[in-house]
Amino acid sequence: MHDTRAVELVLRLPADVAESAEEVGRRDPEYLGRLIKHGLARRAVFQELRRAALDSSAPEPLPADRSA
Repeated sequence: MHDTRAVELVLRLPADVAESAEEVGRRDPEYLGRLIKHGLARRAVFQELRRAALDSSAPEPLPADRSA
């Protein structure tokens, strides 16, 4: 089991989205927690893939001409 701790987030969302999030939080707080974890995991994966793509897009040095 991973160590966990509670956090409190304050977000500024459009009113209709905020109302939906509050309703889901009241109805099924566990689902809302899983939804947030899923979003954070996707973001972390995207950032890692982007970093890897940027690292691999660096021009590789040309091989030395050894025909001479």
